[in-house]
Amino acid sequence: MIEQTEPSKRVSAVSRGSNRGRLVEVLRRQGPLPRVELARSTGLSFPAISAITSKLIAEEVLREAETETVSWPDDSEDEDADGLTLRRRGRPAVLLTLNPEFGRVVAVSLRMNMIETLIADFSGSAVAQSRLELPTRALDASALRTLVVAQIDAMLDATATPRHRLLGIGIALQGIVNADTGHHLWSPALSATDIDLAKPIREAFGIEPVMANDAVAVALALTAAEPALAQGLSATIVVGHGVGMGVVLDGEARWGADAGSEIGHVKLAPDGPQCRCGQRGCIEAYLADYALYRDARTFLDLPPAASQQPSEPQMALLCERAQGGDPRLEHLFQAAGRSLAEAVAATISVLRPHHVILAGPGLQAFEIMRHAYEERLEQAVLPWLLKSTAIYVRPSESAAIVDAWCGGRCGSWIETAWKPPSEYRKLRRLSAAVTQQTPFRRKTERMPMQGAIYPSLKDRTVLVTGGGSGIGEAIVRQFVDQGARVGFIDIDATASNQLLSSLPAQARVHFAHADLRDIGALRRAVAAIREVLGPITILVNNAARDDRHAIEDVTPEFWDERIAVNLKHQFFSAQAIAPDMKQAGGGAIVNIGSVSWVIGQGNMPCYTTAKSAVQGLTRALARDLGPHNVRVNSILPGWIMTQRQQEMWLTPEGVTELMERQCLKRKLVPDDIARVVLFFAADDSGACTNQNYIVDGGWV
Repeated sequence: MIEQTEPSKRVSAVSRGSNRGRLVEVLRRQGPLPRVELARSTGLSFPAISAITSKLIAEEVLREAETETVSWPDDSEDEDADGLTLRRRGRPAVLLTLNPEFGRVVAVSLRMNMIETLIADFSGSAVAQSRLELPTRALDASALRTLVVAQIDAMLDATATPRHRLLGIGIALQGIVNADTGHHLWSPALSATDIDLAKPIREAFGIEPVMANDAVAVALALTAAEPALAQGLSATIVVGHGVGMGVVLDGEARWGADAGSEIGHVKLAPDGPQCRCGQRGCIEAYLADYALYRDARTFLDLPPAASQQPSEPQMALLCERAQGGDPRLEHLFQAAGRSLAEAVAATISVLRPHHVILAGPGLQAFEIMRHAYEERLEQAVLPWLLKSTAIYVRPSESAAIVDAWCGGRCGSWIETAWKPPSEYRKLRRLSAAVTQQTPFRRKTERMPMQGAIYPSLKDRTVLVTGGGSGIGEAIVRQFVDQGARVGFIDIDATASNQLLSSLPAQARVHFAHADLRDIGALRRAVAAIREVLGPITILVNNAARDDRHAIEDVTPEFWDERIAVNLKHQFFSAQAIAPDMKQAGGGAIVNIGSVSWVIGQGNMPCYTTAKSAVQGLTRALARDLGPHNVRVNSILPGWIMTQRQQEMWLTPEGVTELMERQCLKRKLVPDDIARVVLFFAADDSGACTNQNYIVDGGWV
């Protein structure tokens, strides 16, 4: 039995306790921050942040950023040093950052005729990378194990990385992987089968490697880069050297037998073209780059591909010629588009995911495939299932898995790689308990995906505050699906722009960047949205922050700031939009409250106070605006599994308690709230006003 190594001890020191892990994750995602912003972003009190950061600096996990101290926004007021503004006037904010040299991780990608290795530091930045080209099918099991260990050794030596600084090793492979046992069962890139890769790595480096199908690695990278895609169930179909699928649930890969899917080997025709798996008519045999190149060579003079695997330049040339209008190539790519549609149709019909992401270098020619793909997809999927799943296209220029997995954004993977083997077993036991040993039981954490269509919402102009992420993002997406014109205001420009880029090209959406605590900025944002989209007749007051805080840490300034974040802007948004609604002869306002004050939740008195006041505001607005046919209702969400909630507050103990108290034994997701918002915004609720509606799965 391998003794616990020094890296695992270092890792244990970091990951011990949810508050420490929460702080590290915030720094990894947001970059260097002062303690004041760490307190806001984690929801911890400033004294707690000071204590935790002092310990992590002493343990060399954190360090002060090697930049000049800066003045940080919102830190300019004179306050008590224990308050949440946290800085006396004239005292510069010192930025804290992760110490890159605390440790390193290595990622290895094995695919046809290529082994790639990358080493990244603790902050997730790539340090060095190598590519080894060789005929992988000529390797037997022993040679492969020796080669992988040698590549890792060489990378550690080339970067002068001490063995005790190695925190984790990840292996991404084509084909079927058993992540629990560390066995690579089958791959088109290898002639050998059932290879134990984990044991030699464990013996050589004293670390339990994380192994996954390469499509799972890509899925993790994409959902880490675009947090909105990590909410709920996401299925990433990767097209390139082959066709695979990675499944991510609430930001976590489904490790083990259910993490990756060989979607590429679903049979379309028993007498179809030859697939590398040895059978005929697989999706991959029409769609993968080797299949397209092979079939193109039957009518074009193209150089042969090494081991029947075309290089990236060869595939780029093929796509260029197809885009040049060669009708034979167009026909070939259209057949590939129909095969891609079959893969998406099977995924939607079986998994019913929130998101399907189409990724990989094989989608560089997606525009050629698009018409055939869309036509076949509409035929192959029930309309209400197709409408319920958001589909995104994320082509890449390279098939380099480690570039996607670790290059600059491996932070989320490092979080997985740190965990000692005992924690893996704990996580798997927890997952099994939640799913009752049935992988697809986790689907019960979502409401049925088919939603109502409200004709009265088409072409209406809607304003959503805090629409860049979380519940607000779901509300924006739902209104877009209804054909509405949607404006949203948010302080987070990065998340908001990511949302904009992910919406359909025909969506009529306008984002206005503003801090809602600044009423002048709020009014300017409303005016900008009105100018672009027209008079606003639906308002969703969604923006809020549920940062935790203790009674003794609250200053008068912090109290005022929390009321401004969670209540004040709701009134002034309604005030700014009421003239539009009166002139239009009616409208709808939906205020988002919270059940926190109903259940008497502690550790955030400012938030619960503000949210209880939303009920009074709703009733006052409903009374005063009712004569103008303006309806005002509020929705009180329960515990909704946004990315923020999962990263900051969700624990196994919390899930257990929630499932005990809720009548519905599933986690609630942002769409659960968004669809109720649609109802109260639509004419179908024309007789409903002055009401507060709880959406909490029967918690209260």
